[in-house]
Order: sequence, then C-alpha cells, then structure tokens
Amino acid sequence: HLDVLSSDYVPFSLLQAAFAMPEIVDTISLPEAVAMVSRNPARAAGLHDRGELVAGKRADFVRVSLFGGMPVVRSVWRQGVRVA
Repeated sequence: HLDVLSSDYVPFSLLQAAFAMPEIVDTISLPEAVAMVSRNPARAAGLHDRGELVAGKRADFVRVSLFGGMPVVRSVWRQGVRVA
C-alpha cells in the first residue's frame, strides 16, 4: 500500500510520478497521486499548514500543463503569491 512519495535529490520526479501513476496503476486517480506527493507527505512530517489547497493553509502550488505527455511547470505560487 502506497501513501507517500518523496524525494530530496530530484524534486521534479515527484511531479512526473504524480502524472505517471494514474497511467500505470488503474486504481490510482490523478488527485490521489497528487496527494501522495503533497498532502500525505506534509501530514506525515507534521506540517499541517500545507500540502493541500484549503482555506487557511499556505496555498503553495504549481500550475502544470502537459506537453508531449510530460508535465511542465507553468507557474508557481508560495503562500498564495506568484513567485515564478
């Protein structure tokens, strides 16, 4: 049973994994895969103020487009403020 995916050397691999898992594993949806690289690791680390888009939390997120089947980061927000 898989709950958390994390990486300290290649953070982009988490984005790739989130989009690849639903294509590879029939029982995993994209929202579930995204939670495995965002909400679930945050909860496991005791960081309850982040990891999901919920009122009152940090609002760190990325806007992603698929290009040739690969996720490409288009914008980044940190604490609700666009930084890239």
